[in-house]
Amino acid sequence: MGERIAAFAIEQLWDEEASAFRAEPAAGHGEVALPPMLPLLGNGEMAVALADLADHTGRAEYARYAERAVAALGARAAMSPAGPALALAALRLADQPPRPISTEILKIRGRGRWRGPRWPRSVRP
Repeated sequence: MGERIAAFAIEQLWDEEASAFRAEPAAGHGEVALPPMLPLLGNGEMAVALADLADHTGRAEYARYAERAVAALGARAAMSPAGPALALAALRLADQPPRPISTEILKIRGRGRWRGPRWPRSVRP
């Protein structure tokens, strides 16, 4: 099932020129063609799914599509709130699972020390 979905996405949504997945299939014959939208979030999720599928099936071509999407959109992702989706894909392709980060800050015995992420001094509670 996963391979059928991947084959459909690659066939219908992959933009070879942009090395990324479009938000919708290209316009058909006689239809008005709009510039392709290459959503960062969708491409990041697709890249993670293809990297996982490559591992499960042993088919490296899935990982190559994921790598190309990450490389093509990486610079744009670095400046976008949707960028973490591609960062997760890049980590997945590098075989480095993301580290969980606690967003809770816990005071330890009232001593004023914090356990959790290191916050810049300007935003520490």
